[in-house]
Amino acid sequence: MKKNIICATFITLALIFISSKAFCGIVIERLHVYQVSPNKLEKEKSISYFQDNMVKTVQPDGSYVIVDLNKGKFFFVDPKEKKYMENSIDDMIKQVKKGMKELKNQFKELPPEQRAIIEKMMGINKNDKKPKPVLKATGQKEVVAGIEAEKYVIERQGKIIGEYWISKKLRDLIAKELEPSKIEEFERAMGQISKQMDFLADSSQSEILELEEKIRKKGEVVKEIKYVNFMNMKTKDQEEIIAIREENLPKATFEIPKGYQKSEMPKGEMNFGK
Repeated sequence: MKKNIICATFITLALIFISSKAFCGIVIERLHVYQVSPNKLEKEKSISYFQDNMVKTVQPDGSYVIVDLNKGKFFFVDPKEKKYMENSIDDMIKQVKKGMKELKNQFKELPPEQRAIIEKMMGINKNDKKPKPVLKATGQKEVVAGIEAEKYVIERQGKIIGEYWISKKLRDLIAKELEPSKIEEFERAMGQISKQMDFLADSSQSEILELEEKIRKKGEVVKEIKYVNFMNMKTKDQEEIIAIREENLPKATFEIPKGYQKSEMPKGEMNFGK
């Protein structure tokens, strides 16, 4: 009798564990602070949901992106219009490569004076042979959103151009919901897209992107501050996780709502406004 009660208890606990695991997830809130002018900051908050190799990120305007790592697909959802677009990660990389190639060709065809103006706006001086940026571990630790992180910096000539706080603990937590191999595959894809977006082939920017890839291999970025020069204005852009919690997420969190209309991905050409 006692043995049967013990067995029944273990079965009940196992069922509770399996049931809760099926609906368990992670919710992360991020605060983005952009310097849009020397005296003006703009703040935005986004929320990301992680579960069973699915990620959903809700933007400040209510639109959201669902990434299905199992199928290698993106879903861009607009609740206001009740529409969504679907694309594979591979197709997105191909489209970005094609668009950037067209943009580079257009840029080459511009008169020299126009090219010089655009390069100046982007803070690029190809005649300025900048020393390579370097990645350094500071040895400093900080608690961000209740989780410990290590600080790294990217420097050029001793001047900090980026600060990054990395948490292996958060990466391990997310790995409970997203398979590490799928995370690495997705990050490689995003890295390819980022490099393609560097359409002016600014070598210094590409070097920074490569160092950021190395940083992300060490863990999850919980806070980052970038000091950049854009359109002749030195800016400070910051992104920081402000809340992390485990939460029961229903399956519907990662589903397209019923009645939403599927739209085609935009295929408009990229150009310099000619």
